[in-house]
This record gives sequence, structure tokens and C-alpha cells, in this order.
Amino acid sequence: MKSNLPFDEKYDILNIHINRRECIMKLPVLKVNALPNLYKHCSTVYVLHIDLPPQSDDSFMQSYWEYIRAQMYQIIESNFVTAQATRVYAEHEECIVFKSNIEQKQLAEFLEYLMAEVDEYLDSAPEQAYRFVKAMIFEKGAQVKLFSANKVGDDLFDSMAYDHSVFTYRHQRKSRSKQLCSPQEYRPIYERQMKKRKEVKTVVKEKQSEPQENGYIEYYI
Repeated sequence: MKSNLPFDEKYDILNIHINRRECIMKLPVLKVNALPNLYKHCSTVYVLHIDLPPQSDDSFMQSYWEYIRAQMYQIIESNFVTAQATRVYAEHEECIVFKSNIEQKQLAEFLEYLMAEVDEYLDSAPEQAYRFVKAMIFEKGAQVKLFSANKVGDDLFDSMAYDHSVFTYRHQRKSRSKQLCSPQEYRPIYERQMKKRKEVKTVVKEKQSEPQENGYIEYYI
């Protein structure tokens, strides 16, 4: 389900229609290997996850989108310090967590400007979208706190709240400043990465083709 409603208005509607019955009490759970600084186990956070476009046969563009998303996260993290914006990895996905004092409207506008910049770089940019969800941050391997047990919902990326929290870029803004890498600027970075990968594969292949004496590998400690 996608919507082009203003950020605050849509968020209120989501709270009314999605968070009913058990959803009012339960929060989707963001499971991390280690808690970021200043965040407590089983505490309430806000999670931002920027979607990548659908998988493409163009390996360069796929790599470019991943690079741009990482840049966006880095820029957001440095611009929302008071809300303790922090990048985390959960279920092999990178996202950003915020404290409850995050200014949601300000964050939405900031994202619009970043996405507008990407839109200006690409003549036929795919639809850009992100998700903003209230969740509980949970350290893997830790016990659920007694007073939080009745609030533990589904894993964030499998939850209804995550599925219904898509906000799409509305193409209504122009970028204010250059903060992101253009495809032209990223090209040499990509080529260096591909060259390095090729060199690593060649070394591994050569190692595998070397004959092993006595039929076993000797390990030295």
C-alpha cells in the first residue's frame, strides 16, 4: 500500500487504522547484534529504512543505488544528532534508528531534498521510497524485559507496520545543494571495485589450483 499523503497526515492515519487491538500494544521488533551507544535493550525507537529499486540486470546501476543509499544514511546520521540518529544492521539490512524526539516532518523534508538530487541525476529514475516505523530495539541473545514482554510484536521486516509504512517521493522539490555522488562520479569508484574483485578471484583460483603435498594442508600457529 502506497500513499502520497503528507508525512504527518499519513502517519496519523496509519496510527488510527493499523494500530488497533493487539497492534496498539505490540511493537515490531528491530533485532540487532549489538545495541548502539545511548540505546537501551527493549526501548522504543523510530526506524528509517530507504528502499532500493527492484533488482536490475544493470550491475552498475544496482551498485550505484546501494552506494547512494549508504551516502544518504551517512548524511542523515550527521544531520540529526539531537535525535541520536545511528546506523544499524538488522537482518542483513542497514537502517537508521532515532530517539523519540525525532522531528518527523523535518526528516521527511530532508529526505525529499536528497531524493530530488538523485532524481536530477537520472533521466528516468525509478520510484524512490522509504519506510518510517515505530519499533522496539532488541539485542539478540538478551532476555525480554518483564515490563516489555506484552509489547513484543513481529520482527520488523515481517510486520504489518513495516508493510504499510511506505512513503514515496512526490517529485515536488528541487535539491538545495549537492551532497550525493552522481553516476558519472561513481563510475571510477565502481570500476576500481570490479578490478579489485577480479584480482581477488584470480588469486583464489590460483591458490585452489596449486597441488597440495601429502594430500593435506599444513596450518601454522
